Amino acid sequence: MTDKKNSNFKIIVTLVILVVLGIAFVCLLTFFKFELFVYCFLGYMVFTAILMVCLSNVKNKIVKTTLEILYFPLSVLYILLKLILPTMTLLLNAFILLMLAFGLPFIFLNSIECAFAVGLTKSTMGFLSITFGTIISVFCSKYLLSLILRISPPLNSEKTETKYLRELVTLFYQKNNVIFFIYFCYFIFLLIMSFMKIQFAQPLFLQNTDLAILQSFLVFIAFTNMIMKSKDVLLAPKSILTVYLKIIFSGIEDKDKKI
Repeated sequence: MTDKKNSNFKIIVTLVILVVLGIAFVCLLTFFKFELFVYCFLGYMVFTAILMVCLSNVKNKIVKTTLEILYFPLSVLYILLKLILPTMTLLLNAFILLMLAFGLPFIFLNSIECAFAVGLTKSTMGFLSITFGTIISVFCSKYLLSLILRISPPLNSEKTETKYLRELVTLFYQKNNVIFFIYFCYFIFLLIMSFMKIQFAQPLFLQNTDLAILQSFLVFIAFTNMIMKSKDVLLAPKSILTVYLKIIFSGIEDKDKKI
């Protein structure tokens, strides 16, 4: 009898909670506000957790069906979180890459300006930071990737998917992919900046800021082209040194012959 009473009590509690959730949902639909949505969702999670504890041993079919219905949004949320986990990991590591490649040069330049007051403007520091940041992120990509794999929290957990997340990050942050992404960002910037200038005769950010980004793009293009062309240039240091030595010692040999 006691078990039956406990079962009936749990069923009543379930119905009461369902009524409360229903009223909250109606209020949410009637007076929609973001804060209200957050509070209702948190309340839903708390009530669901309570139900999981209170009704875990109840074998009533109605209760089980009700619990399955209540768990369904959480199941969908869990699946969505699993789906966006790789994207969130890539974004987090992109932020780390930005801080290492762009943030450190900016902090260094700011420190120099504060310590020695050399007269660097914000636009100049922005130009140098973006220029060095793009060059570092491309031509030091192997070292940055190694550092990211070491310090990024999602890539150093003991979960099963960590191995695949590390593989995804390694594939994504290859040198050619980083170059493509940088060119893509510059392309979007130039497209929007040109539209603003032609249509409204206004800069996208500030005139000096737009100029700093544009000039950094020109330097990046020149540097990448120089690196690419350097592979075709036959500048072997050993061969050049040998020729230099021949020129120097050939002059000495001529003097010896005259003597």
